[in-house]
Amino acid sequence: MKSNSSGCSVRVPTARRFIWIAALVPLVLGGCEVTSEKLARWKQSDKGAAKIRAALRDTSQKLAIRAEAAEALGEMSLFDPLAEDLKAVSEQDRKQIMDELSKRLLAQMKGSNPKSTSKVQLQAKDTLFSVRGLAEDPLRRTIDDEVVRWILGDWGNRSSGEHSADKVAKTIGGRAAALIAEQIGGDPALAVIFAVLLRELGDQGARDTAADRLVELAKRQSPTTEQTFLALGKVGSLKALAYLGQVAGKGAIDQRVWALQAMAHYPHASAIPIAKAIAGDTSLKDDSARIRDEAFTVLEKIDDPQSLDALVGFLSSKEEKVRYRVVEAVVEGFKAKGLTKLLESLPPGYTYKKEDLKDYIEDDIVKLGASALPPLRQALASKSWVARLVAVHVLAQIGTSEDLAGLQKLTSDSTKLRGWEGGATLGSEATAAVEKLKSRK
Repeated sequence: MKSNSSGCSVRVPTARRFIWIAALVPLVLGGCEVTSEKLARWKQSDKGAAKIRAALRDTSQKLAIRAEAAEALGEMSLFDPLAEDLKAVSEQDRKQIMDELSKRLLAQMKGSNPKSTSKVQLQAKDTLFSVRGLAEDPLRRTIDDEVVRWILGDWGNRSSGEHSADKVAKTIGGRAAALIAEQIGGDPALAVIFAVLLRELGDQGARDTAADRLVELAKRQSPTTEQTFLALGKVGSLKALAYLGQVAGKGAIDQRVWALQAMAHYPHASAIPIAKAIAGDTSLKDDSARIRDEAFTVLEKIDDPQSLDALVGFLSSKEEKVRYRVVEAVVEGFKAKGLTKLLESLPPGYTYKKEDLKDYIEDDIVKLGASALPPLRQALASKSWVARLVAVHVLAQIGTSEDLAGLQKLTSDSTKLRGWEGGATLGSEATAAVEKLKSRK
């Protein structure tokens, strides 16, 4: 037991500061009254934190002093010891201390200037966030709302400190999302950040509210920026998707491209009609052909049978580039589950150059690996010579010994391959595939 300069008897640990914090036992202040002046001195002392913690736990001290002691621990960034001490006191004491502490910290955080972001304010924000879980409702809701509102006033700068803005929002969750949704259009530079958070945290109501704000922002901008379109795509709202579809349908090329790219971030079946219409617009040529390509990407991203049907419908196009873009989209978007429909939909009436077949169809399917084997094996018996031919070529590369029998059945297939050298037939390609597969054993 030592006597300090104030005359109070205090048990002071002899170990170093951060060792005793981890194993602290309740300290006593020997019945001495603690004052604000003493707390101020202790904050500057190497061993002062132990005395401050003792003051917080000491039931003989005034409520205001105990709350001030808790505030001091926050100012010293001793958030874990603060939480430990608050948990240690009685439920009634904790409620009273939290009520007083939150009043002090909220006042500090808000400050006198709504535009200011000082170290003191950040420290108050961090302390509030650190103890919010110990507050009872409705105080915890008040703390959550006020902290989020304050951070939204200067998101970038107020994200610094012990607890980032992103961490605060994700911990608070839905209540934070509702507040963010109301503010999302205020600073265009933050629109994408907020949209991503809302997609993760917000319910549909919050995301729709955000969509309304983002549409308002888009209409205010002239022209609408790429980032605003991206935010509309990422927020996850059918309201946003409907607006993007309107922009994608007509207007400046860049705006239409950005709108379609944004739609791909929220691949919903409701976007199929507009994406299909744009993908089928043969008037889009030269630089505007980018618009069609992005429409194919939207269809590729929508995991829905209607989207697959829309894509394979374009395989009858007279434009070779369009047909091969469809193959890329189906394989990329639907993987092996779309392969049977793709192979059966390849038009048998067209001429397929050997190199094009390899570069634009077979190589894409090969990337699917073993997952493509079942539909490829099924395609060996297809009525479509194109489906059989593709299956033969791909199985030669990724097939197994199990595929030899199926390939050998096709070695007598006399279907001639138009435009191929040497009078090639499907049977001769199957024979080559058998030999290749045997050589890999």
